[in-house]
Amino acid sequence: MPRKSHALRRAILLLIPAALLAAFLLLRNTGAAMDFASKRVSAPARAGLGALTGLIPSVSVAELLLYALLLWLLVHLTVTVVTVIRHSGTRLRILGRRALTLLTVAAWLAGMFVWLWGCNYYARPFNYGSGIYDEPPTAEQLTVAARYFLDGANRTAGNVHRDADGHFDVPVSALLVGTDGLFDGIDPDFPRLPSSNVKAKPIIISRTYSRMGYTGIYLALTGEANVNVDMPRALLPVTIAHELAHSRGVAPEQQADFLAIAACVTGENAAYEYSGYLMGLIRLSNALNVSNPEAYMSLAADYGDLVRRDLTDNYEYWEQFKDDPPIVRAAAETVTAVYDDYLKSNGQELGVRSYGACVDLLSAWVDTRV
Repeated sequence: MPRKSHALRRAILLLIPAALLAAFLLLRNTGAAMDFASKRVSAPARAGLGALTGLIPSVSVAELLLYALLLWLLVHLTVTVVTVIRHSGTRLRILGRRALTLLTVAAWLAGMFVWLWGCNYYARPFNYGSGIYDEPPTAEQLTVAARYFLDGANRTAGNVHRDADGHFDVPVSALLVGTDGLFDGIDPDFPRLPSSNVKAKPIIISRTYSRMGYTGIYLALTGEANVNVDMPRALLPVTIAHELAHSRGVAPEQQADFLAIAACVTGENAAYEYSGYLMGLIRLSNALNVSNPEAYMSLAADYGDLVRRDLTDNYEYWEQFKDDPPIVRAAAETVTAVYDDYLKSNGQELGVRSYGACVDLLSAWVDTRV
């Protein structure tokens, strides 16, 4: 009887998250259900988690929990191997029980994740009803938008603190705490955009994130926005804004990218304003270079010296990782492939290329400002 009772508890522990996952898969294409989940389940739960983890400032609880999970996995697998060796007569039963434990933990993490975050991919977007949509811009719109951001970058590049050689030199600590009111300038344009009081936190192993090609991560399970503080400083402010956009329930990467840039350039913090213009310039000039190389060359001729300095710093920083050992580059490619599949599985057809796809929204937004 005790053995049957124990088996029943194990079954129930697995069936609950399995039911959560099944319900999500059945309802994810139902707009009303995802809207409700996004507003009434995801947003308040993530806000509560963010407030709780925010009690530990400047330390990513998500990162610590990840290390704890990896340690638990190592111990679990080690104990499994030792137990199987010692009890050869019941190997299959032991392996089955230990595997079921792993499956249950994975199911709970996945079940919570889809309702805390996955639903936001399928809810109505923040720009619904705003008149600013991600439709392909005309050649003229793209050129005008790129010029708008170049002019802004040239105008604000000298407003930020720089070292003797002209490198962007605003302290990381100042950037992490300088986000109060960051989205105030664009909130009136997007009434559906939820509020958030989350502050960004630095990633301890930021250099490793750079080797993997990532600049930050928002983890709904702890409600935290985590940023790579080893990356080029000039683009750190807009990266922080990107992760904070995720904290407001904006899941698609191109939408978070747009919001980050728009929030930065309409804010009152000089470092964020310049960083937003610089990132917008990068996104739009890359698109312009593909669609109209001649127009791009004309634009590039007008880059100011400080803008060129920061673009060079950014290029040189990421170039250095191309010399990493093959095993490191292979790991980075694997991580990118997994993330690409994850994005595509949530309806993001461009996968990791979504990060550069904000040009449509940026072009439409600039149309309303020039």
